[in-house]
Amino acid sequence: MTTQVYVSEDAEHFAAQAAHWITAAIVEAQDARGVCHLALSGGSTPVPVFRRLSALCDHGAFDPSELCLWLADERRVPVEDEASNAGLVEREFLFPLENGRPRFVLPWQDGMTHEAMAERYERLLPERIDVLVLGLGEDGHVASLFPRADALKVTDRRWFGLIGPKPPPERWTMSLPMLLAARRTCMLARGRGKASICARVIEGDDEPFELPAAVARDAAWFLDVEAASALRQPT
Repeated sequence: MTTQVYVSEDAEHFAAQAAHWITAAIVEAQDARGVCHLALSGGSTPVPVFRRLSALCDHGAFDPSELCLWLADERRVPVEDEASNAGLVEREFLFPLENGRPRFVLPWQDGMTHEAMAERYERLLPERIDVLVLGLGEDGHVASLFPRADALKVTDRRWFGLIGPKPPPERWTMSLPMLLAARRTCMLARGRGKASICARVIEGDDEPFELPAAVARDAAWFLDVEAASALRQPT
């Protein structure tokens, strides 16, 4: 897959473009393998996309019974906490659904250690994610993989626990090999603060260790006008 860049004039168009792309990728996986394993990221950027995806599901665009949701990363906080990616997915995608819900696999269970929960989730994960939805940090991080961090050197795990450089510190994340193995990937980015890093990833040649967002160089990028403003050739 080569890099595809979609630039939206407003928030509604941004959400619609991204949600329709994700829907098409879900249907493609369901048709090919009977089920789609969809991994989602947190943050504020995907919120309107999740809402649109929920509406598309209720209108029959894809079969929720053949969809399994995973997290690209998570923070060790209660699901009610605003920092919880699982809580975000539940509030913005799952709770609004009226005509059936996908299976959503959470990365924790009560009474387990941080590492035990990591091992449990890794055992449950599929070998490959069918559709991976990533968000972009202004420093170029994705999931909980930060530039030049030791976590990027983990190659024998698909999901593991770590102490991140930003609060909340206790986290779990998909490993670099797991992200790279996804069959289809899209990146969501909005705002002028993301412009320089978007241009660096899309038009540069940094390796993932220097710039983790490079895992999505050959992917579909959904940007607003501000996030695309530093590109030499915006599409």
